[in-house]
Amino acid sequence: MIFDTITQPFGGNNLDALHTALSRGGVDQIDVAGAYATFGGVQPLIECMSDAIGDAWPGVRKRWLIAFDYLRSEPIALKRLHALPGSRVRIHDGAGILARQCVPKIPFHPKTFIMRGPTRCVVMAGSGNLSRSGLTRGHEVGILADVSIPPQVGDAPTHTRCEAVSDWFQGMWNDATRLNDVYDRYERLYDASSNLENPTPTEDDTAPEPTRGALTMEELRRIRACRHLWIETGNITRNRGRNLPGNQLMMKRMSRVFFGVPAADVPIDTLLANPVLSYNGQSPTCSLTYSNNRMDKLTLPIPGGGIPVWDQSTILFVKKPTGAWDISVGSERDVRGWRRSSQALDTEFRMAQGRSWGVF
Repeated sequence: MIFDTITQPFGGNNLDALHTALSRGGVDQIDVAGAYATFGGVQPLIECMSDAIGDAWPGVRKRWLIAFDYLRSEPIALKRLHALPGSRVRIHDGAGILARQCVPKIPFHPKTFIMRGPTRCVVMAGSGNLSRSGLTRGHEVGILADVSIPPQVGDAPTHTRCEAVSDWFQGMWNDATRLNDVYDRYERLYDASSNLENPTPTEDDTAPEPTRGALTMEELRRIRACRHLWIETGNITRNRGRNLPGNQLMMKRMSRVFFGVPAADVPIDTLLANPVLSYNGQSPTCSLTYSNNRMDKLTLPIPGGGIPVWDQSTILFVKKPTGAWDISVGSERDVRGWRRSSQALDTEFRMAQGRSWGVF
């Protein structure tokens, strides 16, 4: 038997514990129960799990039991989980919670991972939700028990308790609602102006140190909750040489939250994420960095081979269930529509240099 504790952020984090457990091999089923899921949380979770399991990842059966409580789960995060190979998502009290406008009678609040195989039963339970903060950087405590099957002498009581947690999950799973049966109704509630104007806070909605002209906490929550971001590119930095079109887009500081990155203060030149940006059938992995000019710097696909020169255009990023972001270049009509959608949510902004951007 292996017994471990997580005392995040000072004693390792939940993702490290999961990676270590899954790297031992022998797991063919993963069951997860979580109070809610954010896009910023499920992205690193999937990367962690798939890296630890390796080539066997597509064949692992995955079940995710999540709640709609208080409209905290992001629809795109649920679709991301559902799109994984061998994956199914169910919602606790799905129809009932929608009838109550996502206010629960009794909140669904577990944070439990069960990883099984013919020779292992692993249970990790604690306080960390399926958010980036809950999995990597927030103050969380958890316990992990890894027991062999059959259990060795002296390990039988712990094995019995791990099996009891697995039985609990199965019972809750049997009573839950398939995501596809309730997703459209939940998405409409989540995307309603009344919600996007004032999204329910999650653990990923952290507060950076205030600076002059900074985005407010309310604005950051709206940016995190929205799935579309448009921005006027202006003159793209000629980072590839004087005679070559550039691909470095300078964005407002903390606009990073749209890409699932917390609004945390970090040193300049810190790599924040490596988003996959899709355009015209190409999906290169790009970089998002906190630049030395104190702006969030996003590298775009390199112009050429069907990818346009980005200068003096307005482009739209759309979060996709694949974990990538689609890019499109807007016509004048497109841009007018994007602006109207942002203005309806009070999410059209202007940078110090005069360029406009917004989310919806």
